Amino acid sequence: MYKNNFFVIKLRRKITRSKITATIGPASSSEEMLKQLFKEGVDVVRLNFSHGTHDQHEENINKIRSISDDIAILGDIQGPKIRTGPMDEKDPIILLQHGQKFTITSRDVIGTKDITSTTYKNLPNEVDEGEMLYINDGIIALKVLEIKRINDNGAKPKKTAKKNDMTGKTDIICEVLAGGNLSSRKGINIPGEISQRVPTKKDIADLKFMAKKNLDFVAASFISEPEDVINVRKVIEDAGASIPIISKIERPQAIRKFDEILQVSDGIMIARGDLGVELRPELVPSVQKQLILKCNRAGKPVICATQMLESMTTIPIPTRAEASDVYNAIYDGADAVMLSGESATGKHPIKAVEMMERIIRISEEDMLARNPDYYDSDYTTNAEIIGHTIHTIVKQFEERMEQHPESPEYLDGILVITKSGFAARMVSKYRPKLQIIAATFDEKIKRQLKLSWGVKPIVLPMTPDHLTTTYIAVEQAYEMGYLTETGFIIIVSGSVLSPKKSANTIGVYLVKDVLNFGKV
Repeated sequence: MYKNNFFVIKLRRKITRSKITATIGPASSSEEMLKQLFKEGVDVVRLNFSHGTHDQHEENINKIRSISDDIAILGDIQGPKIRTGPMDEKDPIILLQHGQKFTITSRDVIGTKDITSTTYKNLPNEVDEGEMLYINDGIIALKVLEIKRINDNGAKPKKTAKKNDMTGKTDIICEVLAGGNLSSRKGINIPGEISQRVPTKKDIADLKFMAKKNLDFVAASFISEPEDVINVRKVIEDAGASIPIISKIERPQAIRKFDEILQVSDGIMIARGDLGVELRPELVPSVQKQLILKCNRAGKPVICATQMLESMTTIPIPTRAEASDVYNAIYDGADAVMLSGESATGKHPIKAVEMMERIIRISEEDMLARNPDYYDSDYTTNAEIIGHTIHTIVKQFEERMEQHPESPEYLDGILVITKSGFAARMVSKYRPKLQIIAATFDEKIKRQLKLSWGVKPIVLPMTPDHLTTTYIAVEQAYEMGYLTETGFIIIVSGSVLSPKKSANTIGVYLVKDVLNFGKV
């Protein structure tokens, strides 16, 4: 019927294996819009806590949960993000011209064409004359000319306070080297480190709220070192919750300490907006590839984010460069790609998701079947070994099909029975051509697996024994349309010989045989 098993696998797959994360905002928070986004393929919803109140976020959480309990919710804390202050409502967008003077102040002022406040009050004490500042993801470039203290009445004091004193300097006088439009609350990037650490006071309040609402992931912004991740986790645990932490890599310091950060994180987000400003733009693609590979080898999900389909914020189609960007992120091995402003405030959130899904499909079709050694790590866990072994089983099955094209046999999928999701992630890291059905016993684990490449999670009821669990898992996957009676399935699970250990058993079964076993 089919020439080889690879063709069968491609034909039978109906959805993408890579995942789509969409940021929710004014353009996408209605119930009708959320339903449409989920229908088009959004797997994970991002709530950006840099904007909005807890009441607004709670309203969105309740809407998402009422529509579907399958969608994972990721709360993104602001971290020590430095932003501009509010602009005048009568003139909300101003144009900064090349060569003009412009002031950034720690004083509370309404923004004009000459001055803006900043959310980070110690900023004037942490920059030096001659340094560069960048606003709005690097679109606006400023050179620091002078730093001074101005009293609230506008008068210059007789003495300037010491550097790093919060009561010290207030105003950064700059020259605009690259102009552009400036509106309220745009990001400011500075060279080097700042004294403020993660989590900030605002972050702590937001993390406690996320713990209370039992979100599925926390994205921790501006992580610089592993201690930042540990501190975020402590806040969550002290609030009585256990939430996986996705560390956002957006500073050069984080790249230098990436291995240590990855070790204490549950996943990674490559946030290229700030990273592309603080790192030279030509270095970002290379860094992205290296970080993705390290995450793949660790078996931890990695999200590629920022400006992926940026032009679709205003127009209904992406640039060719943006399409290539999404394609290459998936080809490199990202578990998920993310929409930011495109879905939060853009004019075409549905079209952006549709386009991203179409690009993902093409990239997945073209992905090379890599040697499993490409993904190997130093792990020696059962699940790691099983993930590697499954790659070999699938390859041997394909070779047999090529030698016997008249055979009706085909592999239908991989079923992983997992309590924590770890075994499913270890299978996922080897990027098998088959669908991965992860059967777990917890709704939250099910949603968390929505971020892992190729995984279709399902929830099982608690059962009295291993055989019953296996049968119910196969039956449920069959009823959901993931499996067919005539297909073979690879089942990964624990064993009655070591019930407290992680997955340590692989079996290949005809789906029909398993279904019939349960009817006996």
